[in-house]
Amino acid sequence: LELVQKKGSGLLPQEALKCFSGMAKGLERMHALGFVHSDIKLQNVVLDENTQETRLIDFGLAYKSNPDDSDIGYLEGTYTYFSPEQANPGGTRTPAIDVYAMGTCLHSLIEGKEPHDDVPDDFTNREILVRAKVNTQGYQPGNFDKPCWSEPNMDRLKALIQSCWVAEPTDRPSTAQIVQALNGEKVVPAQQGESGLKSNTVSLLDVLRPNSPFR
Repeated sequence: LELVQKKGSGLLPQEALKCFSGMAKGLERMHALGFVHSDIKLQNVVLDENTQETRLIDFGLAYKSNPDDSDIGYLEGTYTYFSPEQANPGGTRTPAIDVYAMGTCLHSLIEGKEPHDDVPDDFTNREILVRAKVNTQGYQPGNFDKPCWSEPNMDRLKALIQSCWVAEPTDRPSTAQIVQALNGEKVVPAQQGESGLKSNTVSLLDVLRPNSPFR
């Protein structure tokens, strides 16, 4: 967030993707241990001045993922980064909510503004309206109207973000798949019933590979 504030505008795609990569690697380790961060947002992403690496902070809402006890209710997380399942009472808390928020962070880093900017800040019941919008079929927390989205290869970055915003949690990419692509490894498709991109969508992560124009 400080990077965006200092610059006064959105980051270059390469800079934004570097932040996204750091988030993904940190979350992949958390998810592998069975934990969900639950509050991914730009304010919880910091840049280590010594290593220039992105780090996650604020694990106050971190949760041990348990399919038998995953009722989110209404209060967990920051509502402007909510996934549809967080905006609903009784939603399921899985690593997919972190992936949804990662997509929102990447979009905000490039746009240079917070999500849901179509909802006025002075609206009395802004949180209620944002929750309702997130639950609307096909709604996305940000648009792609900025001129940079029409530049070469940006459609691939847009597709990556939109894959994180898919309404069905099990159809979003897993952080393990994202890290595999970042490392230039073969991305293992999720099987039917598993969370993650399937064989017909896994190529969406090619934009993250070391030979990508954004790396």
